[in-house]
Amino acid sequence: MNLGAEPTLPKLVGTYTKDELIHKIEAGVPAGEVQKWSPKGPMPMVYMPGWKGKISKKELEDLATWLISIADKDDSGF
Repeated sequence: MNLGAEPTLPKLVGTYTKDELIHKIEAGVPAGEVQKWSPKGPMPMVYMPGWKGKISKKELEDLATWLISIADKDDSGF
């Protein structure tokens, strides 16, 4: 990923395991935890409310599986 460019969703989700994605979706991303990829770049729009109790466990598993399926792959296969 080039420095100064905000990561795309496929690049971002490729940095998490399925369990980490499930936790992040359940817990959300508070606005106070959002960090810039580059200090000179725009504030990324990665704030997300928590979804725990709002979607079923099956929907959560399916969402995480789909996110993993669109992740950029590296030479190791993930």
